[in-house]
Parts: sequence; C-alpha cells; structure tokens
Amino acid sequence: MSTNILSGETDLNSLDLAEMEEKDFRLLILQNMKALFVKAERICDNQDCVSRKLDSLEKKMNNFDVKLTEQGKSIEFAHAEIKDLRNECKQMATMSNGLKSTTEKQSQNMCLVQDRVNNLERKQKERNIRIVGIEEKKDENVQKTVCDLLSHHFKLDDVEIEDAYRFGTKGVTRNGKQLPRHIVVTMKRAEDRLSIMRSKGTVLKDEDFFITDDLIDADRRRRDELKPVMEKARKDGKKVVFKHGKLYINNQVYREPNKGPVSPSVSETAASTSS
Repeated sequence: MSTNILSGETDLNSLDLAEMEEKDFRLLILQNMKALFVKAERICDNQDCVSRKLDSLEKKMNNFDVKLTEQGKSIEFAHAEIKDLRNECKQMATMSNGLKSTTEKQSQNMCLVQDRVNNLERKQKERNIRIVGIEEKKDENVQKTVCDLLSHHFKLDDVEIEDAYRFGTKGVTRNGKQLPRHIVVTMKRAEDRLSIMRSKGTVLKDEDFFITDDLIDADRRRRDELKPVMEKARKDGKKVVFKHGKLYINNQVYREPNKGPVSPSVSETAASTSS
C-alpha cells in the first residue's frame, strides 16, 4: 500500500516537472519569437530607410542626368556660337584685307595725284627765285628794286622780269626787329634764273640778303626736315643739291638712314646736274 502511494507521488512530481519544463520552453519560444519580431521590424525599418535612400539617390541621379543633358546642350550651343564667331571673324578678316587693299590703292592714287599737283606747282615756279632780306620801303617799286639789284650784283643789265612782288605776312618781328617780306621774282628766261642761282653763292657771300629757290610748300617742309643732313654734308665737302623735293648728295638721292643712299635714275641725275 505504502509502495503504491510513493510511486503515485513520484509520477506527480514527474508530471509537474514536465509541465514546468514545457512552460519554460514555451516562454523561451515566445521570448525568442518576440526577439525575432523586433529584429524583423528593425530589418523592415532598415529596408524602408534603404529604400528611401535608394529613391533619393535615384532622384539625384535623374536630376544629374537632366543637368548633364542641359549642360551638353549648352556646350553644343556654345560650340555652335564659337563656330559662328569664327566664321564671322574670317569674314571680317576677308573684309578687312579687302578694305586694306582698297585703302592702299587709294593711298597710292592719292600720292600719285599729290605728285602731279606738286609737279604742276613746280612747273609754275620753275622760273622763280626768292630774295630774302631786302629792306621793305613804303610805296616801293618792287620790280625796279629787283632790276637794280640784279644789275648791280650780277651785271645783268638786259635781264627781263615777268613779275616781282612781296610775299608773306607784313609786320612779322624777330628779336624786336621787323622782318622784311620775301620778294618773289618770275624771270622771263629760264637761263637768267639758272645764271643767278649758279653764281649767287659767290656774288652774295658778303651781303646781308640772299637768294633761294621759290619752293612749293611740300618741298619747303621737306628741305627743312633735311637741313641738318644738308649742313653736315656741306661741312664734309660734299656736293649738295635740293631739287623737286629730293636731296642729292654727290649726285646720289638721299634716303633715310635705314634705307641707305640709292643711285639716282637718269632723269634725277640730269635734274641734279642741271642745278
């Protein structure tokens, strides 16, 4: 009897232990499942976050593609503008070269016209001389004054004068002294003028007046520019002649120092020797 009772208690204890172990196991399972649910939720949250980040990244990529496309279009437009500008520059360069060529031709034509005008003026003055330093008197007879001067100094009693007159601004002073105006004389015969011009240096070397060419304005300016060169050449004992806007030194046409002297042409040589 007692044995049965003991065995019954043992069965009860074993049953209770089994029930307790089952509860603990279920509890453990529940805890593990809760932990798994929490992890699953975190994973879902992470997935959502990753998904949002991927969406944002995709949007940025799309925006970047749009901007890149726009920049590509801008670059293409800029290239097209540069190409157009280059074409315009080429056209302008062509027009500029054409204008330059036209301007050069016009300049050459102007020089030719000016040379012809100068030659016409020289032709009008080829029988002229200019007398500088003769005292100016009131109511003077200029032509008689010139005839007396040429007769007295050059012994030209039969000289014929076509015209003689004072030229320049009256009343010009220098150092407080009034300067007489120049006398421009036109000879009837070219040989009389040539005789005067050849002998004037010797005849008038001790006088307080002098005779010079009646130059046109262009030739006078050129002579003034070359005056230092002419004076130096004369000091060096060289033959100096200025005629028709050109300076001849020892029968050679003077050029600028960087160009050097050039041998004169036949007509230029004849012109220089005739003076």
